[in-house]
Amino acid sequence: MFLAHGPISYILNEKIQKKNISNLSKQEHVLVMFFSILFGILPDIDLALLTMTDIPPFQHHLLITHSLLLYLSLWILLNFVFWILKRILNKESRKVFRDELLNVIQWSFLIGTLSHFAADILFSYSRTFYPIERQFTILGNIFPSNNFTSYILSPSFATEILFVGIFLLMVYRKYLKNRTLTNILLYIFIAFSSAFLLFSIYMNLNTYNKAFIFKDDKKVLDMDFDGIRDKYDIDTNNNGIENIYELDRGEAVTFVKSISNDKYLVTSSKDTLGEIKYLFGALGSYRLKFAFRADIERILQNKEYTSNIYTLS
Repeated sequence: MFLAHGPISYILNEKIQKKNISNLSKQEHVLVMFFSILFGILPDIDLALLTMTDIPPFQHHLLITHSLLLYLSLWILLNFVFWILKRILNKESRKVFRDELLNVIQWSFLIGTLSHFAADILFSYSRTFYPIERQFTILGNIFPSNNFTSYILSPSFATEILFVGIFLLMVYRKYLKNRTLTNILLYIFIAFSSAFLLFSIYMNLNTYNKAFIFKDDKKVLDMDFDGIRDKYDIDTNNNGIENIYELDRGEAVTFVKSISNDKYLVTSSKDTLGEIKYLFGALGSYRLKFAFRADIERILQNKEYTSNIYTLS
């Protein structure tokens, strides 16, 4: 996820800490809203940090910077810092940094970071319990990414805009003047998001998108550690020969037939329905011809990579 980490954190924080937040002043409400959104997106700060290293940013779900253990440790540290503050601040400062406010912020940190990890594993694979090697996902096996379509047409993006709509409605009702037209527009947005989510789920389940690479039961994004995602790498095993020329033709033919004979949506028309199906990843004659390129490593002649490297349904 990209857009919804902050909104999801805010929504959960408002629901879980509803009673404690209601005891705060309006100014403190706004401060808690800011912190809850910030804490929700905090784990993704590693994307910026990784740009200063040789590690490609798309690996960030697999590193300690995206570890639940790290953020639980930071939460314990935050509790310790607040414990010290409560004892060293004078009376005037304590009027600003009240126990009620500090306690809500403490729990906002935990709720925000936990919500981030939960959202990450909803559709993606993540080493949430680093240093444990296993990668966790909730729906990643059911809704893997479709290499033929864009992210904005995926169930993941549809889920994001649904949460963004709920977030906007909550903020509007809490902080802005109530206007009928605005309410109607927000409800329409949420209804559209819900319908789009159901539609994108249906299209995802009926288009070819089984292109994950697995090795030793772990999803692999960069098998040769060259900084290029394998699905974009034309020479995955770095032997100077492009993947396409290392195919076992017999296996390739069998593989393409398995796609064309399965349930996946196909289209050859240029009408509106055909264009919609194509946008969501439906196979055309061109795509069918080259669909196996996304799974090229599965059938490389280098047998080191041919066993148990893919999970295909």
